[in-house]
Amino acid sequence: MSEEKTSGSENKTNEGHSDLKLSLLMKLNDTFAFKGDRVVLQCSIKSSTSAEVKWFKNHAQLQDSDNYEQTQDNQCFELIIKKDFYFTDYIDVGQEQTGISRHIIVTDSVSSCFAMLIDGLFENSSFAFLKHSAWRPKDESSSLSAMELISNILIDLAELIKTNLKTSFNLPEQPDLMHITNVQMFVAGGDTLDVDNNMRDALSLLYEKSNSIEIINTITNMEDNGEILYKEEAIYLCKQLTNQITILDAATYVLPSLEEDANSIVENPNTIESASIYINYDCLIKRGLVGIAWRSPAGTFNLALMVIDLSTQDKSQYQWCIQDDEIKRVKELILNQQYDMEKLEKSLSLIPRNALYIRSAGYSSSIIT
Repeated sequence: MSEEKTSGSENKTNEGHSDLKLSLLMKLNDTFAFKGDRVVLQCSIKSSTSAEVKWFKNHAQLQDSDNYEQTQDNQCFELIIKKDFYFTDYIDVGQEQTGISRHIIVTDSVSSCFAMLIDGLFENSSFAFLKHSAWRPKDESSSLSAMELISNILIDLAELIKTNLKTSFNLPEQPDLMHITNVQMFVAGGDTLDVDNNMRDALSLLYEKSNSIEIINTITNMEDNGEILYKEEAIYLCKQLTNQITILDAATYVLPSLEEDANSIVENPNTIESASIYINYDCLIKRGLVGIAWRSPAGTFNLALMVIDLSTQDKSQYQWCIQDDEIKRVKELILNQQYDMEKLEKSLSLIPRNALYIRSAGYSSSIIT
């Protein structure tokens, strides 16, 4: 958007008459949207005389067309984008799946599962890897310490990233993981159960460089058991991710298995599921939208939203913004449905304003079984 006058400045007319004043009442804000969404950008100005607003994309002025519509109501201006989205690569990662995108990567319905998003460069090209899974050790009969657990996670991620990079970049063979740089990791999802807190505790070992030596030693000493273990790649990934990871605390919950089956949309199309997390991330600008969604036959409603920017280390950005208007609409829809109202209230009670996970005391002895 371009303005004819600088906000808040005073300018002389060509005739040298009275000064003109122009100020922004509502500035243009960043807007996130899903593929195919209709987007409306708005701004409002206050001017001592009539003013003209022009909209630009990549320094070229936009005109009304099949893609764009410009409107004006007094001093409120809108640009409606109807179908201008173009993605070089759009990957939707389903449950128990992984994927890599060179532009947009998304996933939704994250509740009992974890969403592990890794942003980085592969041979100077941007990529985003995403794993949506209820991660468990391959040997589920064993109990793992937090140090052993993070070592297993890193080996698992190293193998999956190599496999997905080969496909995404159309490589003839699996690439050398040492060619990825500028790595950041973002983790969301999981329940409040001990098993999920143990996962967060293990991942939080990457918060501090002092843990690196022990993690590397644990990876080095892991038994192969006849399998190909990507130890060298996992060690490199550990070094890259140290002090470069953000973990969100639990913000959703999962119904007990029998109750979840009885109240699933598959079994009952009119049911309302408990809240879940979704992620929409653009690795070219290193920004994304994370939301807590409430899905019902009447539609999907955002209970809370968070904009993330992985290009900065500013941890203050990780705050859930409660969507009061959306919540009000949901409550009106389920006003006489006690069971669904109880689920909603529980979902709302779990959303922390400060979204970051703080590891538990005695985390080094945490185990997963």
